[in-house]
Amino acid sequence: MTAIGRNLIELNEIDKALGYLNKSLEITVGLKTPLESLENYRNLAYASAILHNFKAADSLQDIFAETYTEIYNSDSIAGNRNVKMKMEEGTPSPVTDINKWIIAFLLFIAILMMSVIAFRSKLRDN
Repeated sequence: MTAIGRNLIELNEIDKALGYLNKSLEITVGLKTPLESLENYRNLAYASAILHNFKAADSLQDIFAETYTEIYNSDSIAGNRNVKMKMEEGTPSPVTDINKWIIAFLLFIAILMMSVIAFRSKLRDN
C-alpha cells in the first residue's frame, strides 16, 4: 500500500495517495512495526506539503523524528550501528577501481607534461 501511495504521488493523484498511505500507516501502527511506519510518516508529510497543508506536514514530520529517535536510541539496531561505525573508523576505506583509473590517468598526464617541459627546455638550450 505504501508503494501504491508513492506511485500515486508521482502521478499527482495526491488525494488517492493519502488514502493508501493512511491505510498503510494504520496497518503498520497496528502491527507495531515502527520501521515501516517511518516510511509512511515521511510519505504522508510529503503529500501534505504538496497539498499546502503545512500544519499537518509539520506534525507528521515531528512524529517521524520522534519515531526515528525512539527506534535508534532504544533498539538493538542502534547498538549494532554504533559498533559497525566504530569498526569502520579503524579501517581505511578501500580504493575503488574508478579511483585507480583516475589516479593512473592523472599520473600519465603529469608524466606527459614533464616530458614536454623537458623536451622544450632541451630545445631552448640548443
